[in-house]
Amino acid sequence: MKGYLEFQQLIVKSLREAIKQAYQIELIDHGHTWIDALADRNLTVHTYDEDLVKKWLKIFPLFTIHNLRNYMKNWLRN
Repeated sequence: MKGYLEFQQLIVKSLREAIKQAYQIELIDHGHTWIDALADRNLTVHTYDEDLVKKWLKIFPLFTIHNLRNYMKNWLRN
């Protein structure tokens, strides 16, 4: 995503910024869902709470399949 945005002459300094810019140019749908997934991912990196990690591992594949499919459709459209 970052590479695509930079190719479009957009400056991207962080993943959060990339998500926001991708949403603004309609490269992704449901920007808040991407931001929430990023926040959840960040929590799992800094925690040893097994229940939290298990919850995230159940949610993430569903998020990924749905949102990446839409991302690819939008990317190909542009």
